[in-house]
Amino acid sequence: MQTEKKIIPIKRAWQAAEITTLLQSWVASPRPVDHDIRTGLKIIRTRARDAAQNSDHARQFLGLVKANVVGRKGVSLQAKNKQRNGKLAQRVNEAVEQWWKAWNRRGACDVTGKLSGVDLQRMVIETVARDGECIVRYVNYWGNDHAFAVQIIDPEALAVDSNADLPSGNLVRMGVEMDDWRRPVAYHLRGEPGPNRPSYQSAERARVPADEIAHLYLPEWVWQTRGVPWMATALHRIKMLSGYEDAAVTAARAGAAKMGFYKPSEEVMPTSQYNTGERQADGSLAQEMDAGQLEVLPPGYDFQGWDPTYPHTDYADFIKAVLRSIAAGLGVSYNALASDLEGVNYSSLRSGALQERDLWMMLQDWFIEAFLQPLFDRWLYVQLALGRLTEFTGSQYTPERIGALERVTWQARRWPWVDPLKDMQANREAIDLRVTSISRIIREQGEDPEEVWQELANDREMLASLGLEQTAPSASAAKQSEQEEPANGEDEDR
Repeated sequence: MQTEKKIIPIKRAWQAAEITTLLQSWVASPRPVDHDIRTGLKIIRTRARDAAQNSDHARQFLGLVKANVVGRKGVSLQAKNKQRNGKLAQRVNEAVEQWWKAWNRRGACDVTGKLSGVDLQRMVIETVARDGECIVRYVNYWGNDHAFAVQIIDPEALAVDSNADLPSGNLVRMGVEMDDWRRPVAYHLRGEPGPNRPSYQSAERARVPADEIAHLYLPEWVWQTRGVPWMATALHRIKMLSGYEDAAVTAARAGAAKMGFYKPSEEVMPTSQYNTGERQADGSLAQEMDAGQLEVLPPGYDFQGWDPTYPHTDYADFIKAVLRSIAAGLGVSYNALASDLEGVNYSSLRSGALQERDLWMMLQDWFIEAFLQPLFDRWLYVQLALGRLTEFTGSQYTPERIGALERVTWQARRWPWVDPLKDMQANREAIDLRVTSISRIIREQGEDPEEVWQELANDREMLASLGLEQTAPSASAAKQSEQEEPANGEDEDR
């Protein structure tokens, strides 16, 4: 007799789409990203600013952003305009670079007169990282030699609660007025609050045309109108970790004080003749104790000690685990965020540095394309319109000829390697194999090849005038230094 086979249905579905008891709180309905930004931006930005003011790790992150995206010298401009014969127009390029450097001096580039060009770059990138966005206004015909300056505006001035569908067909979303293609047309900005009005809620609004505004933020979503603080996903853990550290330090301090309690053991006698503190409403005694001080117990009381076990043996490991999650959310390495190089060797440090530097270079590319290049184009147009460059170049340049002068490159900060000797040896071999150039190596170090070569020529000329001979290390000396290097250098702990 044949038994009937039982057919078991096969269930095919995305596990992430299941709605179970454990996943009931997980969001299951799609919403436009602007909805989430509109309802959460103010709170997230407020908490990000609080973290920047009070959290060591948030402050370290913002410092890393400024140091790696802008650096000590800032992102520098290099003019690369060419003549008709294809050679570089040296005189014109030098004029553009020198006049641009003059505008970047402190007191010339911004309306307050307090910032230099490097200060401006640092403030812009820190504002974007902390607040999620930065608003820069171009001010033409400003009262300086360049008739041009910029104004940095607090992103809170861009009214998040300004949302409307205008009769003209334009849309206003969180203070940004856009056309049907979501191209910004104008920005609805509030004025600066007065000393007795700490918020922007009651300030009047002004409509500023979009061609006067650079609204800088990293777009991550389709149909995203406003920027979100870069610390958004890590803020919760930053706050919880700060609270845990405060509680642990408080418990450790209490444990170090070896505090305790007076416990009645029999009928309590008057304690006026004893220096045991003041009696509370419930009959207990409260007393302040100094280090090394001994007290006589009053009659009828026993001393019951209280000894917290902090700092706990798992404290350091727990802090590291949380900081690794925070570092992942911020996009930086744990070692850089925590300033912890314990147990790091050359290989692991180099691998982590390469991955992190790719992120910094991506941010540098965005910073140049979104802020510096449009800023230079606007500045150059004003200088040509006023004839400022004609006196330097000896040629008549008008705004119509802006294409002849806007060929520039930007040199951002680069980083030295963990072991410079090994990398210089690798560069030498790459040049010998003709897989790279000296100019590219110099640019990777964050320098301008033309400036380096000019300095070398000046050094050679100066040494010759002083009767000194400049000598370079021989190939044999370089080879000897390679042989003297320990074979296990990559595995040594740093």
